[in-house]
Amino acid sequence: MQHQYTKCSGMRKSKEALITIAIGSDYLDFYNKFFRESHERFARKTKRKLIVITDYIDGSNYGKQRHPAWQKLLIFQSQETEGFDKLCWIDADIYITSHSADPFLNVNNNSWGAVQNNIYNLEAIAKRGADLYSFCPDTNKPEYILNTGFFIVNRKNHAQLLESVYSSYDEQPCYENGPLSYHLLNSPPGVELDKSFNLLLPYYFTVHETNDDTIIDLVKKNNFIHFCGGINKDILDKVIFFDKNKFQAFMKKVTLSLPTKSHVLAKFNSIIPIKPIMKPFIMLMMKLIGKQKSLNLVQYLIDQTGYINNATKQSIAIRASEHDKLI
Repeated sequence: MQHQYTKCSGMRKSKEALITIAIGSDYLDFYNKFFRESHERFARKTKRKLIVITDYIDGSNYGKQRHPAWQKLLIFQSQETEGFDKLCWIDADIYITSHSADPFLNVNNNSWGAVQNNIYNLEAIAKRGADLYSFCPDTNKPEYILNTGFFIVNRKNHAQLLESVYSSYDEQPCYENGPLSYHLLNSPPGVELDKSFNLLLPYYFTVHETNDDTIIDLVKKNNFIHFCGGINKDILDKVIFFDKNKFQAFMKKVTLSLPTKSHVLAKFNSIIPIKPIMKPFIMLMMKLIGKQKSLNLVQYLIDQTGYINNATKQSIAIRASEHDKLI
């Protein structure tokens, strides 16, 4: 059954924007408190506009009777997206890390971009994903499903596709995810992005223990962390803390037990050749924060820069500058 809604027209300029929806005062407050800052930071970093839709794009009874997630299919019909040709949809429960890469750079102007749902090839998740195609046509069913909490689309190639999915399907489990995945995968060209651009937290902790080390690795290795299926406030707080305080986070990781002063000096020398004048300062550092934390600091620098064998070929000034940026 086709449903009608009012379309908005406007100028179409070759611009890119980030967009999310947070409808309802409680959900908007939660988004503003925990996720909006990371979205705004990424928007500033990539010099793009962040658009936050706070009301139904389709304000009809049909639109408001459905879950707000369906509204993402109408993003090109929002007045706020006029003038933008390429949009990156981000669910409002996605945290973007401060070091995140830019997914736009991996998706050309004719393609869509998204991440597979079953990022760890879990059998139960594969079965659940296949079930989401139950309301889709029987022909050309893909072998896997995309998670549509994050995707990149363009007005020219995908606006009509999104609107068609919106008007052709009724309410169902996981809302628009099954139908949108079906139609995107049947509408090449598309780019399947690395899982780090939509790291599904429940699946991550299915294959990893829940502790500070795994949360630190989660923050360190991923770009967009998706708190889908319900938000664990303790984990969210740690993700935000470790992301904002990377130095403190990595200092927590114990690399060796009871290191000696010579061990610290040797490790330090592996990334920055120690001059005689530097040794007193390193010794003072060990005295002030301890040998273990000093060693952790050096290990942190090695982990972040990759300077091990070739470090001595680089100038001290360049290394110092890069280390400052990391910390």
